[in-house]
Amino acid sequence: VGDVAIWDNRATQHYAVNDYGDQHRVVRRATVDGDVPIGVDGRRSITRVKAAKPAAKAA
Repeated sequence: VGDVAIWDNRATQHYAVNDYGDQHRVVRRATVDGDVPIGVDGRRSITRVKAAKPAAKAA
C-alpha cells in the first residue's frame, strides 16, 4: 500500500497483465509537459488520441 512507480515512458513499452485476481487496483497517470520524445531511429513521437479531461465530481 502506498507504492509509487515512476519511469521515463518516452523509451518504455509496457502492458498491464491482468494477474491481480479479485484485488482492487487503482492506476493514476500523470503526463509531464515538455520536449517531444525522439525514438532511437530519430523519429519524433506522435499522439494518436488525446485523453479526455476527467468529468467534474458532483458535490
